[in-house]
Amino acid sequence: MRRTLLSCALLLAAGHAAASTAWVSNEKDNSLSLIDMQTLTVTETLPVGQRPRLSSSTRTGSRLWASAEIGGTVTILDRGHAPAIL
Repeated sequence: MRRTLLSCALLLAAGHAAASTAWVSNEKDNSLSLIDMQTLTVTETLPVGQRPRLSSSTRTGSRLWASAEIGGTVTILDRGHAPAIL
């Protein structure tokens, strides 16, 4: 699991060489993890809808959207507030 998580993080950061963090979906845990790309460690894990598939964030990382395959929900994460599942 850890190897898969790190592989996904590297793929997410590939488009931006200077990226210091990457968000990775944890399909079986129904969560997203924030990866520190310099140390390749998980710094934060947040709950989202069931079986998260796609995510997108603002440039600053202050807001994140995660779509969930089961239930068809979108979780909006505002880093200063609790997650909202729509």
